[in-house]
Amino acid sequence: SAIRSVVERTLKEMGDIPLNVQMELGSTTAVKEAIESGLGFSILSRTDVQRKLEAGVLVQVEGLSIPWSFKLIRHRSAPLSMVEKDFYEFVLSMREQQKVGKLEGVA
Repeated sequence: SAIRSVVERTLKEMGDIPLNVQMELGSTTAVKEAIESGLGFSILSRTDVQRKLEAGVLVQVEGLSIPWSFKLIRHRSAPLSMVEKDFYEFVLSMREQQKVGKLEGVA
């Protein structure tokens, strides 16, 4: 999966830290349920576990940050609907807000 590729690349860059994979599951839900049952730990996106974190069912392990990047893509010649244009503008505005926030944090 994309998550595993990013994690493996990040761990390699951090000093070639090997993964000791004991189990592979077919869905994020299955992974969360396994963790809740005490069957180890995993790396998941914050979006996937936000409610469980807020409820205190799962906890975030500190000391490891994995860069995550997504690409906004579309077909080159397909016209955008009004909803798609609004979404595109929203995503771009959020990106700009994050850039401004990062710059303010540096100052």
